[in-house]
Amino acid sequence: MKEVSAGGYQFSTVLGVSCIGRYMIMNPNGDVETENILKEMPKDLNLSGFYGYGELCPLPMEEGFMTFAHNESLVLCAF
Repeated sequence: MKEVSAGGYQFSTVLGVSCIGRYMIMNPNGDVETENILKEMPKDLNLSGFYGYGELCPLPMEEGFMTFAHNESLVLCAF
């Protein structure tokens, strides 16, 4: 984000998707991910997100991409 911001782009929002398994492992401190993200995130950005049952995302392969379930992950998308 720092590199892109240096080129003039202004981010406004970060969307987070985390695996429900991470929440269950961290319970009763289920907000630990959010609290740590907020510590490092610039104050002028909005943060939104949710927990899901597995994250599907393309995995690069030699012959292109393959859809893969990345369980136990945290995905952040800034725009």
